[in-house]
Amino acid sequence: GSEENRYVLRGYVVRSPVLDERNAFVLTRQHMWCCLADSVGVGFVVNHGPVQAPAHGDWVRVYAVPAPLDKEVDALLLKVLADNPVTGPPVQIINNTYALEAANVEQQPLPDIPLILDIRSAEPYAY
Repeated sequence: GSEENRYVLRGYVVRSPVLDERNAFVLTRQHMWCCLADSVGVGFVVNHGPVQAPAHGDWVRVYAVPAPLDKEVDALLLKVLADNPVTGPPVQIINNTYALEAANVEQQPLPDIPLILDIRSAEPYAY
C-alpha cells in the first residue's frame, strides 16, 4: 500500500484456535471515555501471515495496512471473544469491515498508560 495507508497500532493479543487456523489474531486495547465503568475494548483482526503469532495477552506493536475483513472471520468474532475472555472491559468492539495485514509485529512492554484516552481524526493520532 502507499505510505498514507500504513498504520502502527499498539495493543494486546487475543488468540483463538479459529483465528490461528487463519494466521490471524485480534489486537485490542481498552478505550476509556470518562471512567473505567464506561470503558470498552476496541480492536482489529490482524492477519500475520507466516510469522508466528505472539502469545495470548502479549502487548505488541503492529505495522500494517488495512484490507477488507474476510466475512467468514467476521462471522466468527463473537465466538472468538466468547471463548477467549480478555482482561479488561466486558464489551469488545472489533472492526467488522477492515482487518490489518501485518508487515511486522513486535513485542513491546506494557505502556505506562495502556488505555486509549483520546480518539483523534487528524494527526497526531492517539498511539
